[in-house]
Amino acid sequence: MGSITPTTSSSGENHSSVPSPVVIIGAGVGGLTLAQCLTKLSIPFQIYERDPDCHSRTQGYALAVHTIFDRLTEAFPSNMPPIRETVSHLAPLFHLPTQFVMYNGLDAKGPFESDSKRMGIETNEENKLLRANRRRLREWLGTGIDVQYGRQATGIEEDAKGGLVNVKFKDGSEARASLVVGCDGTRSLVRQYLLSGKPDPLQDVPIASIVGEVELHGEDMIRQLEIAHSGAVIVHPSDDPGEYVMNFVGLNEVRPDAKSALFYWLVYFHIGEDQAPISRAKYKEAWKSPETFLELALEKTKRFHPAFRNVIERTEVQGIKFLPLVLRDLVLKAEDITPGRVTLLGDAAHCMVPFRGEGGIRAMEDALSLAGYIERIVKGGEDIQEVMSEYQSTLLDRGAKSVSESRQAFEHISKVWTQGMPPMLLGYPTVPIPKRKIVI
Repeated sequence: MGSITPTTSSSGENHSSVPSPVVIIGAGVGGLTLAQCLTKLSIPFQIYERDPDCHSRTQGYALAVHTIFDRLTEAFPSNMPPIRETVSHLAPLFHLPTQFVMYNGLDAKGPFESDSKRMGIETNEENKLLRANRRRLREWLGTGIDVQYGRQATGIEEDAKGGLVNVKFKDGSEARASLVVGCDGTRSLVRQYLLSGKPDPLQDVPIASIVGEVELHGEDMIRQLEIAHSGAVIVHPSDDPGEYVMNFVGLNEVRPDAKSALFYWLVYFHIGEDQAPISRAKYKEAWKSPETFLELALEKTKRFHPAFRNVIERTEVQGIKFLPLVLRDLVLKAEDITPGRVTLLGDAAHCMVPFRGEGGIRAMEDALSLAGYIERIVKGGEDIQEVMSEYQSTLLDRGAKSVSESRQAFEHISKVWTQGMPPMLLGYPTVPIPKRKIVI
């Protein structure tokens, strides 16, 4: 299929008459990571985002960044701000390590008794775990990147003779590229193009959640941070035989004066058809109002120790997030998409449930990997189809493994009250986490 010849187009140009070697569709975590890598490699690109600006839509709360610090330092431009000081969700409480703790929700001792079981993971010299506030991370990744906002892609056409790809946008404009990368999320337009009418393997996972946000002040904030600095995983069986409930409570960000902080929580549970203890019909019935959803969250967690239940009880109706969250995942196979001048990364290729905290990190890994393949094409003159075949094989294999393990993680975590704490969390071995008195 040939190679890509670099042009003189810069990353910020918006001239469809001058093709760029790379067009990136989607300015989320994956797309911006790729943009930074291409900047470092001096490979021209254009990046388009359907949202009108970087703050117009919620991008999630936090993301565990780990295992790739050295690769980011090597692959990104040298003028990037320091990552920890810029994106940490704990700022300005930098003396606290990133920390995830698991609890048996039925433990009568709760989180604060001296012999209460506290197993989890936290930052140390070996794992370099960092919990990034997602908004701050996206802003950091966007350093120096000229994103074309308000440009929703609506179609893709390949010109076999010219070796170019035309991307059409809702506003009637077009962009031409030698390579198009779809970083456009779970319902990816680029994936639909590559599937060429084949059934989309995106599927619902029979796990639903209720999402809430709350601001805690003073002692309430400190007590929640003492349960876990970054995230607490609380699991217990429900009233229905064989069913269980998991609540994840996470720190979103600390206010600059360190006297209050924003937290979020997600109550997860199985849903099924009409015969299931929590049916899809009952879950959808709760969609009628946030009041009903808050009542359902309180009902599902009524057996929690009061210390775990406090964050939900303090949540007001306006803190319930709509629309409700039904989880989905996606596994693409090699025969689904043909390697060539259009490819994917991140959720567009392998969205997954969040129980191993790998979705964001996998998108960044995809981008780091893809940048190396693009360099081989642009600067090494290698054949596009051969190189992209190699990239997509790695992408799909790694993605399928993460999707499977992420779904299994919910089942493994659910057994903490019968089989004890799991040996791994977010890919790291769990260890006893000592209780610390937090002084602000």
